[in-house]
Amino acid sequence: ILNFGLGMGSLAPGLLAGAVRKNVTQMAKMFITGETPKDALPALKKGRKNNMCFTVDLLGEATLSEKEALDYQRRYIELINWLAKDAEKWPKNIQIDEDAQGDLPKVNISVKVTALYSQVKAAAWEETVATLKERLRPIFYLAKEHNVFVNIDMEQYDHKELTLAVFRELLMEPEFRSYPYWGIVIQAYLRDSLADTKALIEFAKERGTPFTIRLVKGAYWDFETIFAQQRNWETPVYLNKQESDWNYENCLQALLENYPSIRVAAASHNVRSLAAAMVIAEELGLDKKAVELQMLYGMADPIKKACIKMGYRVREYATVGELIPGMAYLVRRLLENTSNESFLRSKFAENVSTEKLLRD
Repeated sequence: ILNFGLGMGSLAPGLLAGAVRKNVTQMAKMFITGETPKDALPALKKGRKNNMCFTVDLLGEATLSEKEALDYQRRYIELINWLAKDAEKWPKNIQIDEDAQGDLPKVNISVKVTALYSQVKAAAWEETVATLKERLRPIFYLAKEHNVFVNIDMEQYDHKELTLAVFRELLMEPEFRSYPYWGIVIQAYLRDSLADTKALIEFAKERGTPFTIRLVKGAYWDFETIFAQQRNWETPVYLNKQESDWNYENCLQALLENYPSIRVAAASHNVRSLAAAMVIAEELGLDKKAVELQMLYGMADPIKKACIKMGYRVREYATVGELIPGMAYLVRRLLENTSNESFLRSKFAENVSTEKLLRD
């Protein structure tokens, strides 16, 4: 019996590891559309059949080597070529392939700048900006050639000003200045996000061609607060949900007041925030197609269905890639779903009333 017990004990770590691996893999599949663009295509097409468009993000960020960064650039180029070719066969869906100004690209991708350069540093400003523009130009050229929408994602606060500088400078280059299908993210949990929003609105007017601002709450709150506290710095983010929600609505108001000089994508799983986008647009006399609603793949499906039924354009943020490069993304989704202040947890797990959620 003792020998049997010892034998089983030696097997336990392997069995436990296998169970953990299986559970993590199953959980990842909830939020990741596939390991490759080809694997993801059925999920993307299914979304379109359900009147839902997409933006595709290749999992991975903060690359550690130039070899890895150049590989990401290559994969983004392959992604555009693959999706653009397949999209030629997709029937037009009026609800998702048009906004109030006309036709929209069927293919939409999102790019993180730290995936494209392993040495992103504010201290090396000029070199970092120049290198990121060099890495993004082939992606931008190809996107413009194939009528593809490219969003530049925001990451940690430390990279915000660099990302904004790269975006502004590229959009003012003659080859890209007249193309309207570029986008940038504003994170409403940042204390300076309203000022950034207003500055981007003025930039859009100066440029003379609209681009899109995707307004999000922000997904790096835990990192930003811990990073600042460790250094005794003032935190760049609001410390409670109500302040972030208030700022989100102020940013929405500024953006929608300046449509169509700027295009607006309201990204949230919070019904109050989505309702604010709808109400502000309606009060300004804007068409439903003037505002886009965005949510993450694998989350808030009942909310998506309700918004689609109301006639709004809903876009899923759909990730593609392997589990290991996607661990940071997966952890952020788990934090979002288990947070005490999570709207999804409150509504669908704890059954908090809609009236209270809208009031909060």
